[in-house]
Amino acid sequence: MTLADERASDCGLPARHARWLGFVCFVSGAASLVFQVVWFHLAGVVFGSSVWATSLVLSSFMGGLACGSALVAHYGHRIHGLVRTYAALEIAVAAAGTLLALALPGLTGTVTMMTAPVADTVWLANGIRFLVAFAALLAPATAMGATLPLLVASLTSERWNLGPALGHLYGWNTLGAVTGVAGAELLLVGAFGVTGTAACAALLCLVAATTAVGVTQHRENAHLPAHDHDSEVSHGVPAVEPDIGRQSRRRWILLACAFFSGAILLALEVLWFRFLTMYVLSTTLAASLMLAVVLAAIGLGGLMASTWLRLQPAAMARLPCLALLTGCAVIGSYAAFEGLTTGAQVAGWPPS
Repeated sequence: MTLADERASDCGLPARHARWLGFVCFVSGAASLVFQVVWFHLAGVVFGSSVWATSLVLSSFMGGLACGSALVAHYGHRIHGLVRTYAALEIAVAAAGTLLALALPGLTGTVTMMTAPVADTVWLANGIRFLVAFAALLAPATAMGATLPLLVASLTSERWNLGPALGHLYGWNTLGAVTGVAGAELLLVGAFGVTGTAACAALLCLVAATTAVGVTQHRENAHLPAHDHDSEVSHGVPAVEPDIGRQSRRRWILLACAFFSGAILLALEVLWFRFLTMYVLSTTLAASLMLAVVLAAIGLGGLMASTWLRLQPAAMARLPCLALLTGCAVIGSYAAFEGLTTGAQVAGWPPS
């Protein structure tokens, strides 16, 4: 049997497994961003202005995601039941996110008391607010950050290389986040209130957890063996002893690129929100819709990258060109900003 025949014979259940994991990531992303919209609303009460509260929630949320991903990167090799661990984390997100939604309003007095003695020192007062926000969001955001790496590790056991697996799941996760942002701001908060919206997010977490466990159980019942990456020789090419020093340097360079690209993106989100407040009133609606647009582009980019890498594994060599084009697009957007944002301020969502 040729390698192509072997891959064709295995494409059934692994392909369905990948599609179901994509659905799980979609629901999980929607739940995470519904929680974030809830925290946007409540943070404005606790921390003051919408722009500052939005910046606090975004930075604390992203910091928690980074902590969760780092924990999986460091300890992931010790985890045997990847999907079951993922399901347990989704349950933890549901519980911690709901508790935080109930507890945040009670922090208003605490934050005021802590910042009152240093109210004249702006940077110190803002630092205290950041630490309070980060501590409050640490548990749910860290659990959220650990979920995606666990599912990516699960999918890489199904004859998916890391790049396509990450792009596939990250893309669906981010598109789910878009749905969560838009659905929460435009439908759920008005229909169920902020606390009810948090309960909807918790329910979505439970749906993602039960679906993931069900998919894994189906795979185990089908007796599909996990793919052993170490035993396969890709396309018949013998394994080559890597240059450890070169691999280490390359890894650190890529990590630095990822760090700075993430920092730039988050800074641009805050900057874009400040630009929008000159033309659209500073509300959670403006922040949520801006976030939805950014996430939609990221999600589509992830899915496109996944397909591109599956069709052309050497596509990573195009990364510098893509980074350059992205920078040019950002500069071009500022050049076009004045012409695209003429008119009066918009107070809210247009009436139907």
